[in-house]
Amino acid sequence: MVRRMGRSAPRSRSPLHPLGPQWHARQVVRELNDRPHLLAEIEIANGSFPQLGSYPWIRVTAGRRVAVSWFAEISDDGTILRGYFAVDALPPSGVIDYGYAGGVFGQLSQRFDLRGIKHLQPRRLPKETVRITTKFLEHLQHPA
Repeated sequence: MVRRMGRSAPRSRSPLHPLGPQWHARQVVRELNDRPHLLAEIEIANGSFPQLGSYPWIRVTAGRRVAVSWFAEISDDGTILRGYFAVDALPPSGVIDYGYAGGVFGQLSQRFDLRGIKHLQPRRLPKETVRITTKFLEHLQHPA
Protein backbone atom coordinates (compact mmCIF):
# COMPACT_ATOMS: atom_id res chain seq x y z
CA MET A 1 0.00 0.00 0.00
CA VAL A 2 1.28 3.45 -0.92
CA ARG A 3 1.07 6.09 1.77
CA ARG A 4 0.24 9.59 0.54
CA MET A 5 2.54 12.05 2.16
CA GLY A 6 0.59 15.22 1.31
CA ARG A 7 2.18 18.49 0.34
CA SER A 8 4.20 19.20 3.44
CA ALA A 9 7.66 19.06 1.83
CA PRO A 10 7.52 22.35 -0.13
CA ARG A 11 6.35 24.24 2.94
CA SER A 12 9.31 23.06 5.01
CA ARG A 13 11.87 25.77 4.49
CA SER A 14 15.12 25.93 6.37
CA PRO A 15 17.06 29.05 7.32
CA LEU A 16 19.71 27.95 4.80
CA HIS A 17 17.17 27.67 1.94
CA PRO A 18 14.38 30.20 2.65
CA LEU A 19 12.90 29.77 -0.84
CA GLY A 20 12.46 26.02 -0.40
CA PRO A 21 12.98 23.56 -3.25
CA GLN A 22 14.03 25.07 -6.60
CA TRP A 23 14.32 23.39 -10.02
CA HIS A 24 17.03 23.54 -12.69
CA ALA A 25 16.86 21.75 -16.05
CA ARG A 26 19.49 20.76 -18.57
CA GLN A 27 20.42 18.13 -21.11
CA VAL A 28 22.92 15.58 -19.84
CA VAL A 29 24.82 12.60 -21.16
CA ARG A 30 24.64 9.55 -18.90
CA GLU A 31 26.40 6.23 -19.35
CA LEU A 32 23.76 3.50 -19.53
CA ASN A 33 24.66 -0.05 -20.58
CA ASP A 34 28.19 1.12 -21.46
CA ARG A 35 26.95 3.70 -23.98
CA PRO A 36 26.38 7.46 -23.72
CA HIS A 37 22.72 8.51 -23.69
CA LEU A 38 21.34 12.03 -24.10
CA LEU A 39 18.56 12.84 -21.61
CA ALA A 40 16.75 15.85 -20.18
CA GLU A 41 17.36 16.26 -16.45
CA ILE A 42 15.27 18.20 -13.95
CA GLU A 43 17.04 18.74 -10.66
CA ILE A 44 15.11 19.81 -7.58
CA ALA A 45 17.55 21.21 -5.02
CA ASN A 46 17.21 22.61 -1.49
CA GLY A 47 14.65 19.99 -0.55
CA SER A 48 14.33 17.05 1.76
CA PHE A 49 14.08 13.79 -0.15
CA PRO A 50 14.33 10.77 2.13
CA GLN A 51 15.61 7.46 0.78
CA LEU A 52 12.44 5.36 0.90
CA GLY A 53 11.79 1.80 -0.20
CA SER A 54 9.97 2.90 -3.37
CA TYR A 55 11.17 4.64 -6.51
CA PRO A 56 11.14 8.44 -6.64
CA TRP A 57 9.80 10.36 -9.64
CA ILE A 58 9.39 13.90 -10.97
CA ARG A 59 6.39 14.91 -13.06
CA VAL A 60 5.62 18.01 -15.15
CA THR A 61 1.93 18.61 -15.85
CA ALA A 62 0.52 21.07 -18.37
CA GLY A 63 -3.21 20.55 -18.76
CA ARG A 64 -3.68 17.04 -20.17
CA ARG A 65 0.00 16.70 -21.11
CA VAL A 66 1.99 14.88 -18.44
CA ALA A 67 5.70 14.04 -18.53
CA VAL A 68 6.95 11.59 -15.90
CA SER A 69 10.65 10.91 -15.38
CA TRP A 70 11.99 7.69 -16.87
CA PHE A 71 14.02 7.27 -13.70
CA ALA A 72 15.10 9.46 -10.78
CA GLU A 73 17.78 9.48 -8.11
CA ILE A 74 18.31 11.12 -4.75
CA SER A 75 21.63 12.58 -3.62
CA ASP A 76 23.40 10.86 -0.73
CA ASP A 77 22.58 13.73 1.63
CA GLY A 78 18.89 13.73 0.59
CA THR A 79 18.80 17.39 -0.50
CA ILE A 80 18.64 16.88 -4.28
CA LEU A 81 16.26 14.88 -6.46
CA ARG A 82 17.16 14.42 -10.14
CA GLY A 83 14.64 13.11 -12.67
CA TYR A 84 15.60 12.00 -16.18
CA PHE A 85 13.26 12.40 -19.15
CA ALA A 86 13.23 11.77 -22.88
CA VAL A 87 14.62 14.88 -24.58
CA ASP A 88 11.29 15.54 -26.34
CA ALA A 89 8.97 14.70 -23.43
CA LEU A 90 8.80 17.97 -21.49
CA PRO A 91 5.96 20.45 -22.16
CA PRO A 92 6.73 24.15 -22.77
CA SER A 93 5.58 25.00 -19.24
CA GLY A 94 3.79 23.35 -16.37
CA VAL A 95 3.60 22.41 -12.72
CA ILE A 96 6.39 20.30 -11.21
CA ASP A 97 5.54 17.76 -8.56
CA TYR A 98 7.45 14.80 -7.18
CA GLY A 99 6.85 11.71 -5.15
CA TYR A 100 7.43 8.02 -4.62
CA ALA A 101 5.54 5.09 -6.21
CA GLY A 102 1.92 6.30 -6.58
CA GLY A 103 1.97 9.10 -4.01
CA VAL A 104 2.69 12.80 -4.39
CA PHE A 105 5.25 14.06 -1.86
CA GLY A 106 5.33 17.72 -2.89
CA GLN A 107 4.78 20.37 -5.53
CA LEU A 108 7.00 23.31 -6.43
CA SER A 109 5.60 26.82 -6.36
CA GLN A 110 7.97 27.79 -9.19
CA ARG A 111 6.52 26.71 -12.58
CA PHE A 112 8.54 24.74 -15.10
CA ASP A 113 9.57 26.65 -18.23
CA LEU A 114 11.20 24.76 -21.09
CA ARG A 115 13.07 27.91 -22.11
CA GLY A 116 15.11 27.48 -18.91
CA ILE A 117 16.65 24.17 -20.00
CA LYS A 118 20.34 24.27 -20.87
CA HIS A 119 20.98 22.38 -24.14
CA LEU A 120 24.10 20.52 -25.17
CA GLN A 121 25.54 21.09 -28.62
CA PRO A 122 24.82 17.93 -30.69
CA ARG A 123 28.03 18.25 -32.73
CA ARG A 124 30.10 18.08 -29.53
CA LEU A 125 28.52 14.82 -28.32
CA PRO A 126 30.20 11.46 -28.90
CA LYS A 127 29.04 9.92 -32.20
CA GLU A 128 27.70 6.82 -30.43
CA THR A 129 25.37 8.87 -28.18
CA VAL A 130 21.84 7.45 -28.03
CA ARG A 131 19.25 10.23 -28.04
CA ILE A 132 16.48 9.17 -25.65
CA THR A 133 13.12 10.18 -27.15
CA THR A 134 9.55 9.26 -26.25
CA LYS A 135 9.47 6.99 -29.31
CA PHE A 136 12.64 5.23 -28.10
CA LEU A 137 11.11 4.66 -24.64
CA GLU A 138 7.83 3.39 -26.13
CA HIS A 139 9.84 0.89 -28.17
CA LEU A 140 11.60 -0.29 -24.98
CA GLN A 141 8.25 -0.85 -23.26
CA HIS A 142 6.50 -2.41 -26.26
CA PRO A 143 9.03 -3.97 -28.62
CA ALA A 144 7.64 -4.89 -32.04
